[in-house]
Amino acid sequence: MCIRSDLDLHHGIVIDFIMRFTAKLVAAVVLTALIPVAAIGYLSYSSAKAALEKQALKSLTVIADAKEGHLYSFFEAVKGRAIDFSSDGFIRDRAEAMQKLDSKDPRFAELQKSLNKHLKHNKQTLDKSIRLIFVVDLNGNVISSTDERELGASESDDDYFVHGKKGVYMSDLRVPPPIAEGVSPYIAVSAPLRVRETGSLLGVIINFYDALMLNKILSGKFQLEKGALTSLPGRRKTLNIYLVNKGKLLITPS
Repeated sequence: MCIRSDLDLHHGIVIDFIMRFTAKLVAAVVLTALIPVAAIGYLSYSSAKAALEKQALKSLTVIADAKEGHLYSFFEAVKGRAIDFSSDGFIRDRAEAMQKLDSKDPRFAELQKSLNKHLKHNKQTLDKSIRLIFVVDLNGNVISSTDERELGASESDDDYFVHGKKGVYMSDLRVPPPIAEGVSPYIAVSAPLRVRETGSLLGVIINFYDALMLNKILSGKFQLEKGALTSLPGRRKTLNIYLVNKGKLLITPS
């Protein structure tokens, strides 16, 4: 009985050892197999992530380039509008006649009134994005405007007047004047006014555009208003595009 018991005990120990060894061997084999799978999975994930990031950046670059093109087209259009207004014979003739008269002369007031009306009803209405139009004499004084409250104001120190005497000029973003409290920032586009016969300088015509127009271009609303069939909103609802000036400050709403 004692010998059988010892044999059974020995047999049990051997079986237990074999089972433990087998379990460890299986675990080692499984672990060895899992390491390459995990490595391959990680590499695949990293590769897919990098590809998606590259594709996203490429897509955003295309969108940014398109929006930049829209803005440049708008800038060229508003410059062309200023040049067009500066070649208007009615504006040039009235400005020339006014500068030959004293501002207290009744004829000056009549010319000013007719020019104000022409700017407001025949020029500003051509472009709904124009907020204000000035005709400024050589001294920088506003002699005609779509807003009569601005008459007599001095623009002599403003960059759009100084540069506007030399050629078409577009200013950086400007803050509203005190008379226009509560109005959003604007961009001024100016061009020289010249006598029709001699070409001598008469003054400067200045168109003021609401800066919110830039945000409408970036958001796609401007394109829709002009008849575009598609626009950015709806395709990428989470996309946010805005402009930053040289001082790293937002110039369009975030």
